[in-house]
Amino acid sequence: MEKAGSKDTKAVIAALEGLELDSPAGRRHFRKEDHQAIYDVPWGKTKTDPKFPFKVMADMKVIPAKDYFNRPPFEGPGTTPPYK
Repeated sequence: MEKAGSKDTKAVIAALEGLELDSPAGRRHFRKEDHQAIYDVPWGKTKTDPKFPFKVMADMKVIPAKDYFNRPPFEGPGTTPPYK
């Protein structure tokens, strides 16, 4: 609302479109096309480590949001797979 300078719904939506921000779970990007907040996702296997009383991540990879979030266009030949 601070960025929008208003509590008006349309003004707040416009202010959020394209916004990037840091969150406790990592950087988020609000897509203008569909207002989806996308982010990179850590992936890996869990393993036992005697230094910890819980499983820890092993062989971690970070999958970029662009590689797993569906993105515009959401229908037709430009989609992966081509959705109808």
